[in-house]
Amino acid sequence: MPASCEAVRRLTTATPPPVGQIQVMDLPPFKPYANRSGQSGVPAYALLPSSILLRFADDRYIYLYDDVEPGAADVEAMHERAEAGSGLATYVNQHVRNRYHARFDPPG
Repeated sequence: MPASCEAVRRLTTATPPPVGQIQVMDLPPFKPYANRSGQSGVPAYALLPSSILLRFADDRYIYLYDDVEPGAADVEAMHERAEAGSGLATYVNQHVRNRYHARFDPPG
């Protein structure tokens, strides 16, 4: 596993600390979300095996979704929508909501 993913891997295998307590300095690169509808609340994401990191336009935190929370099926659906550039924020709002594994402040 690349070193850039090591910090996120540790997040997915450990008991999550309290919300807002995680500081990760070595994140994988985020990609701009294609936002084909022009109305998405997700400006950027990062795909990892069995997990996805999301930034939301109206929130300062980065959210980690993985096979633990909300689960593999939801993460797979989120991967597909992220790569398609359509339906990601809608899927999160309708199916996942607050079922994330962790949220943390971005580095810097």
